[in-house]
Amino acid sequence: MVELLPLLFLGFVFGVKHAFEPDHVIAMTAISNKTKSLKKALSYGATWGIGHTLALLIAGIIVLLFSISITKSVATIFESIAGMMVIILGASVLFELWKEKIHKCVERV
Repeated sequence: MVELLPLLFLGFVFGVKHAFEPDHVIAMTAISNKTKSLKKALSYGATWGIGHTLALLIAGIIVLLFSISITKSVATIFESIAGMMVIILGASVLFELWKEKIHKCVERV
């Protein structure tokens, strides 16, 4: 078990690095922007993080169990899906801002 500790620590360090990549920061900004409550924002973030971790864990276990090799084209597809999600999240933030602006304009009239 002691031999696994450096490997687990390295996995943790890479996980933290991965969590602070721009697509994750953007996703969390868009998700937490839906509420003014810090408690709810933290809850959303924790839920998103747990879901993301479980998805990666399941994918990793499948890759290891079945000795699957992820080709460059498959990796590109996954990256494209992630990119589309970031665009959708960004659009949702812009839409919410637009709705707020319209709502404020209507209140003035």
